[in-house]
Amino acid sequence: MSGTNLLMVFLAAAVGLYGLFLFLFRDRLRLQERLEEAVSYGGQLQGGQKEKGKKEQVEKKQNGLLARSQERKRRYRLAKEIPFTLDLITASVEAGLSFEGAMAKVVESIPGELGEEFGKTLKEIKMGIDRKTALKNMAARCEVKDLSTFVTSLIQADTLGVSLGNVLRIESAQIRERRKQAAREKAMQAPIKMLFPLILFIFPSIFVVILGPAVINIMNTLMNQ
Repeated sequence: MSGTNLLMVFLAAAVGLYGLFLFLFRDRLRLQERLEEAVSYGGQLQGGQKEKGKKEQVEKKQNGLLARSQERKRRYRLAKEIPFTLDLITASVEAGLSFEGAMAKVVESIPGELGEEFGKTLKEIKMGIDRKTALKNMAARCEVKDLSTFVTSLIQADTLGVSLGNVLRIESAQIRERRKQAAREKAMQAPIKMLFPLILFIFPSIFVVILGPAVINIMNTLMNQ
């Protein structure tokens, strides 16, 4: 392969990789663009108290964007820890520990954010707050659907006098099943999401690699004639 053909191949590969990078990191780039717009808007503000008030609005907007992004990441981390946490609570309760003892076991064994939330809930219970209220407070702080469903099931079981072991086992199985369904849905959406970058970035690169040398040869032939 000649040097011109190699150059065409490298250029095509670079274009394809750059397009794929833009597609995969489009959400982060949008967040960065919003932050840059807010900063540029803040730099254009002038004049006394009015300027100060508008700068505060810009800072609030920036802080709001960053806070929402961090909150989404936090909810994702909490949701990821829920299945293992429920398994540990279920095993502890079935082994003879009370629910508070199982929560203490979670605090000792799970160092993540969900373990910290259970630690806060356990402290509230020790301070005299009703267990139902403490669990509701934890669900309100976390804002995770699976955890809210788990808390609701615990409160209902406690009210009706149902065995916590059975409720925990059923709830853990349901959460895992919902995770599997969500994974299947994402897997079904993957071909559709891959179609646009393939059409926009990969296929043009392939055409350049395949047709580029032929076009160069034809041009050289016409110029020699």
